[in-house]
Amino acid sequence: MFGKLSLDAVPFHEPIVMVTIAGIILGGLALVGLITYFGKWTYLWKEWLTSVDHKRLGIMYIIVAIVMLLRGFADAIMMRSQQALASAGEAGFPATSPLRSDLHRARRDYDLLRGDAFRYRSDEPGGSAADRRA
Repeated sequence: MFGKLSLDAVPFHEPIVMVTIAGIILGGLALVGLITYFGKWTYLWKEWLTSVDHKRLGIMYIIVAIVMLLRGFADAIMMRSQQALASAGEAGFPATSPLRSDLHRARRDYDLLRGDAFRYRSDEPGGSAADRRA
């Protein structure tokens, strides 16, 4: 990393990865376009993103939790499918796959890091709770 990555590291030949990346980019652009088209940036900023209302914070927290849960399900499905292919005598996913066997360890480390950040920052969208009470 840090200057050693090049465009050779991008799996342009993997259709699943490229379609997923394209879908994420197009979905994000569509979302930004819809918010801009309907002129809801000010509403989102004032009423949701900088809110200290406990009900809105709870709703935002639940939305993020559901997104993370769906992401975890996707990770579990990929890992279980790799294990099923490997145990059936197949070679499993090829070495160029986004889910190689050595990535189980990396996924665990990443999940621990992400979980810590999610837990420690969950009640602080605009600063600590003590700052809001003062």
